[in-house]
Amino acid sequence: MINIDEHIPSLINYCQNNQHIIAMYLYGFYGTKYQTPLSDVDLAVILDLKKDFNLADQLELHAEICEVLREDDVNLTVLNRAPLTMMFKVISTGCLIYERDPQAVNNFHERVFKEYRDFSLDLSRFQREFDVSLREAYLNGQQR
Repeated sequence: MINIDEHIPSLINYCQNNQHIIAMYLYGFYGTKYQTPLSDVDLAVILDLKKDFNLADQLELHAEICEVLREDDVNLTVLNRAPLTMMFKVISTGCLIYERDPQAVNNFHERVFKEYRDFSLDLSRFQREFDVSLREAYLNGQQR
């Protein structure tokens, strides 16, 4: 099973030396009772996108983080560019392991929570309607 605990201080040091990273979260199954030998490590970052940061930079960041953790099975999500539902999941369930700029992180959280609150009503309605349409199409409208 993957264990990156001993490398977390090195990861934090890496974040401190990378001016693009505003915050980093550990989320997903790693370190929970749901972790299995097939589990990966899920990390998410909030980046300072005022600075130029393209796909090549993102791939380089991912490779460097894998090197620091000495682990290849790492998923890296750039929260600034993620779907709203993913942003909400990470900041509401993840563990903040590094924070360069608390004010920027708070502003990001506030924006995500506000947008998600507005969006979640539409999302719930869509999911209910989708569920009904699936039942009609495949179960003749019956509950299973």
